Amino acid sequence: MPKRIYFGFLLFLLSALPTLGFELEPVEFSWDNPDFQNSFIGTYGFNSDIEPRLSTADQAFLRNTILPLIETDPAVARERVNERLTQTSSPVLYFVQGNVLLQLGETEEAAFYLKRALSLFPSFRRAYRSLALLQLQEDNFQDSIPLWIKVIELGGGDGQSYGLLGYAYLQEENWIAAARALENALVFRPESRDIRRGIVHAFTQSGRPEQASELVIELLNENPEEPQLWRLLANLRLAEDDLSGTAAALEVSTRFPTKQPDSLLLLGTIYASLGLPQKALDAYERLLEVPKADLSFETAMKPLRTLMTQRLWDESLRYAALLRTSFGRDLDSDQSNLVNAAIVTASLYTNPSEEVAETAESYAEVFPLDGLLHLSLGEYFTNQENLGMAILFLRRAAATDEHQYEAKLRLANLFVSEERYEEAITTLRELQQIQFDSRVAAFLSRIENLENSERLTVGP
Repeated sequence: MPKRIYFGFLLFLLSALPTLGFELEPVEFSWDNPDFQNSFIGTYGFNSDIEPRLSTADQAFLRNTILPLIETDPAVARERVNERLTQTSSPVLYFVQGNVLLQLGETEEAAFYLKRALSLFPSFRRAYRSLALLQLQEDNFQDSIPLWIKVIELGGGDGQSYGLLGYAYLQEENWIAAARALENALVFRPESRDIRRGIVHAFTQSGRPEQASELVIELLNENPEEPQLWRLLANLRLAEDDLSGTAAALEVSTRFPTKQPDSLLLLGTIYASLGLPQKALDAYERLLEVPKADLSFETAMKPLRTLMTQRLWDESLRYAALLRTSFGRDLDSDQSNLVNAAIVTASLYTNPSEEVAETAESYAEVFPLDGLLHLSLGEYFTNQENLGMAILFLRRAAATDEHQYEAKLRLANLFVSEERYEEAITTLRELQQIQFDSRVAAFLSRIENLENSERLTVGP
């Protein structure tokens, strides 16, 4: 069997997508390949510009003694080469010893011999390649880059050299250089899915989602049974603000046997944003079907918050009931309170009553930072014309970052209805400090004019 070195890397994508592999087989270590053997001992395609000379005796030694030992007993091969090395030995023998040591996993000593070969023959391309592979094997990506560049400069620009140069650039997060190196590798290996995936990653990270999408679609046309590619396509569509395209790709990815909670969560959120509440609820229901070992309560609560933020009260109540059923006795008291608080918040809009409001008030004491709960109580008491209680809860909602703008806007309207213009003006000015809005500015101007006219009417 040929000896191979495997180089793995991770593509860090949105929504914690699965990793994609990257593999290029270094020809230097295909010891049983006749072409490689001839190349290794310098008797095949000899080029004096990049290959040091090797005597006939050394060639016979490598062919008849070392190559067989490398396959059967590399430790003995190391001893045999070491016995032959002298001050006047060919750089090829140092190169061979470096590769034997690399085969044995003794990378530090291997690097010494490979560097020695290069000091004796600075344009020794194969030594540069072996040293570059060694650096990659040791995760010294930055150190491998100038070595691969040297290999390419010396005429070794093949699929492996460009591919592993691109791989090293990916690890160093040099996305533009990575894309260019991998595109060169693709010229030699157009069928390689790993190289194309690497290009996709480089395009994605360098802000070229449309080009990345084209390659992903090409990969999916060849093999549509890869859920991680569908998730990748969904992320790219999301980067292009194509919510419908994102949802379509996620739908395919979530139909595979292995369920991804993050994908179902994102799918439901997108449907909610697109104004498709039933589809959102369907995605969230499928989320609750994920085995509990892979689904935390915190993740399962996110759809409920999304539905409520979108003011989808009926769907919120339906999901909350399913959540309770799904987790059952696994809910502790704090988690149960969170679900109950959400239920009473939604109920204040779907089935408002004095009893529901009293329950909501009790949960407002438990969760003083639940801005939506306080906002819903503020709206309830506004409708009940209990303006004192309405202002109390709206002020509490305004103290939270998420709901301060909406709460302050409702407060301003309440103050105007009560002819408390000075308070309304102060609140509207605070709104403009949070986020300027031309409509609010026009409203503020009218209230200021109204207050000024009243002052003129009253007089000094």
